Amino acid sequence: MEKFIEFIIDLANDVLYDFVEGDSQRFFLSGGCYEFAKILRRYVSECKIVINKDSEHCGISYKNKLYYR
Repeated sequence: MEKFIEFIIDLANDVLYDFVEGDSQRFFLSGGCYEFAKILRRYVSECKIVINKDSEHCGISYKNKLYYR
């Protein structure tokens, strides 16, 4: 899963370069975490989106592991 997450970040850097100013990781960590989780959920249907209401941040749960960035 870690390699897939890195792949999505690299892909977003290439595809969304102008929108995210070449730094999709910063975008995904600064309010875009839900969008990132939705992308992962779309391609890995076993993922579940999880939300930490205290920090207003979300990630995914996959095979009993949490992935937050």
